[in-house]
Amino acid sequence: MRLRDFSQAHFLGPSSLAISLSLLASTALAGDTHKWHPHLEFGGKFSNSRNIGETTVFMPLFQNETTLLFGDVRGRFDNNSSEEINIGAGLRKLFNDQFIIGGYGFYDLRNSGYGHQFQQITLGAEVLTEAFELRGNVYLPIGTTEYSSAAGDTVALSGSSILFTEGQERALQGFDAEIGVKVPWTSLTEDGTDALSLYAGGYHFDDTGVDAISGPRFRAEYTLADIVTPGSRLSINAEYQHDSPRGSQTFFGAKLRLPLYGTAQPAGTLSPLEQRMTDTIQRDVDIVSSVGAYGRTSVGVDAATGRKLSDVKVVEASDETTLRAGIEGAEAGDIIFVQGPKGGIDLTSPISLRAGQSVGSGFNVIHPQTRRTASFGGALQLHGLNAAQNMVHMTSDTSLSGFEITGGRHAVFADGADNVRISNLHIHDISGSAINVMNSDEVSISNIAMREVAYDDDSKFQNSNPNGKENGVGLRLYNVTDVNVAQVDMNRVAMGTLFNKVRNANIDGISITSTQNEGFVFHNVQNAVIENVAIETLGQDAMAFVVSGNITVRNASTKHLLNPEYGWSSGINITDYTGDPEVDEATRASANKNYSFENISIDGAEGHGLYIQGIDDLALKDVTITNIGQNGMFLNMWEGMSNVSLENVVIDGTGTTGIYHAMGQMKNISGDLTIRNTPTLCQTMAFTGEDFLTQEPGNELRVNGKLITPEMMATREAFNQLCDQ
Repeated sequence: MRLRDFSQAHFLGPSSLAISLSLLASTALAGDTHKWHPHLEFGGKFSNSRNIGETTVFMPLFQNETTLLFGDVRGRFDNNSSEEINIGAGLRKLFNDQFIIGGYGFYDLRNSGYGHQFQQITLGAEVLTEAFELRGNVYLPIGTTEYSSAAGDTVALSGSSILFTEGQERALQGFDAEIGVKVPWTSLTEDGTDALSLYAGGYHFDDTGVDAISGPRFRAEYTLADIVTPGSRLSINAEYQHDSPRGSQTFFGAKLRLPLYGTAQPAGTLSPLEQRMTDTIQRDVDIVSSVGAYGRTSVGVDAATGRKLSDVKVVEASDETTLRAGIEGAEAGDIIFVQGPKGGIDLTSPISLRAGQSVGSGFNVIHPQTRRTASFGGALQLHGLNAAQNMVHMTSDTSLSGFEITGGRHAVFADGADNVRISNLHIHDISGSAINVMNSDEVSISNIAMREVAYDDDSKFQNSNPNGKENGVGLRLYNVTDVNVAQVDMNRVAMGTLFNKVRNANIDGISITSTQNEGFVFHNVQNAVIENVAIETLGQDAMAFVVSGNITVRNASTKHLLNPEYGWSSGINITDYTGDPEVDEATRASANKNYSFENISIDGAEGHGLYIQGIDDLALKDVTITNIGQNGMFLNMWEGMSNVSLENVVIDGTGTTGIYHAMGQMKNISGDLTIRNTPTLCQTMAFTGEDFLTQEPGNELRVNGKLITPEMMATREAFNQLCDQ
């Protein structure tokens, strides 16, 4: 097996190898008359921190009356995703029927639970008598002995710098030793085939810069021979060890030995000392490794801004006065790390950041060499006492991170501020909007958790006054260009997002649960990519797009849209209607064009799955619309729809129809649409006109596998006849 392959083999590799060798050994030695024979031993042990399974094959290679050369192959796995194989050989010699002296060596190969591969040479020696044993082992890692590991990364404040020390996993060299004695007069069987032994010893493992793993180890083992067949053995054991890095560990386990030869020999055939020639070698169960901050230490980099976290100003705030003095009294461009009391700080008016400041109670910090990220700091609570006052005001080139913000009106507010970074905030119980950004360029919002954002505010979005909705919005953006939003979780907000007059938006990873109103409202938005969205339990539309264009949505799910009012509570609503005077003719001309939806699930809308009021260039791929109260698709198009492609689009289960056509012409519709479990396939209103479908060459629409031609939709009567099929 190549070393690289071992990481993929898991325990299957060690177990298969052990079993194969055992079969070879049993075949080769079947029927022989040697004193010592191969055996298979398997078992496990369980502790308060780790569970281990192990298989061992013991194979005599050469023997005479007093000497045994043997092989020992082991496979091990645990519940921490670690596996190991040990391939070894040993020599034992019996002296004057009084004692045994042995020596052995192993090659060890381990995959750690962190995905790193270590190798080691283990050497050991032992002295055994009938009632006494002494042994010691030395463990020598070879090959690559250290790997960079995020599990050991640490970030700390040192003077005025935030330092990031690289985590590493290292294999440790070391030794162990123990002494054991068989306890007399403890046999429970008449023939004396059982024994109780007690052991005491210790271990020490270390490496440069690593806290030593040292401590005592105590074991007790009860063995019972010939329990299944002659030559078999059951061992029940208990073990305790303690060291500072790992603390106390207590193991309980059992092993079963099965002989691998043709003619069984009971334990009594050999003397008690001769039986010990095949005792299992006692050694550490695996390569000992340690994970910690053992690597390179560098000044960290702020993930939000890319700034080096040196010359950090530390503000020890005790109240609003000291907090305000520390931030507003600092220089423009300062990096400010804020610490405060556990109970947080009450604010009566907004804290205003100065241009270029990076202010955080916590930072996401990047290691400049490994490029890994770790969090630093806490989450100081800022609590607003005045529901009419905002909490934090951003200015250009500022960043805010790591706070818990509660109370007040808008938690974070920016107007006319460019290059703004907002990250790692927990916002809750506010009366306005969680984040409200206006008239700004280059805005980044990431890793935000928000809840109870004016949830009871039932004021609705209005197409004629899109800026009228100011309170209860999770993310409210107006007249913003170049927006990046990532990993935002909303729960119990009156409305999830309201983007108005936004250009160039990238949204990745938004979860919205429980709103009074819409999940997403995009009004007058151009060039947006929305990915990885989950929306659940809303009062109105999950996603509403109003006079917007060049929109891509991928990997989105909506369910439990509860408002049955006509025209509302749709999974996706696309409309070209607005009364906003800021939407000029040029904007209208580019609206409702170039929409793409891929891997979309709409489930449980009380209204419609898709509500479309005119669109040009629409692609639907892998879209499922299920359990809809009214219509799978509602087409109410003043301007009609054209250039629509459907790929694996399924409507399954509606209260009214699969497709409801209110008005509008359709041109160049292609692809496959499946409609099932609906009262009717489709329906059209009585006052609609004729020639509903026009197809240019190369466009074919199939519904439930049936080709739909323009002739089938040439008149309302033909359309209705088609719907009745």
